[in-house]
Amino acid sequence: MNEPVAVMNDQGLAEICRLLERNDMLISPDAIWLSSRPGFYGHLLVLDAIAVSRQRALDILCPDCGTESMRPQPYSAPASQPYRGHCPECGWVELTNEQAHYWQVQPAKLAKWLSVGLGWCRAMPSKRL
Repeated sequence: MNEPVAVMNDQGLAEICRLLERNDMLISPDAIWLSSRPGFYGHLLVLDAIAVSRQRALDILCPDCGTESMRPQPYSAPASQPYRGHCPECGWVELTNEQAHYWQVQPAKLAKWLSVGLGWCRAMPSKRL
């Protein structure tokens, strides 16, 4: 494994552990896009360690100006993104699923990885006392 990927995996494990300690295990879409590390979260998304949740964010910062708050709303105009929000400064802004929804840790996927990695998937012999 090359060093940049190993570093990203180490940081990913730290972030996943932090999120598992939260009751909701959710990441605000703003935390993804404004963190200056969207590639890092994209890496975790590709690994299926996190996923875009079904829960829409209540409000987010405008992705265009980054200063005004908006509420993602479903938008069904042809050839558009599935959501939009109204920014007082920028007007209507189209939003992707990833921008409009919380992201969340996938604990079942992580548990499966750990069980495979630790060899717990094989049938364990029962001990008789």
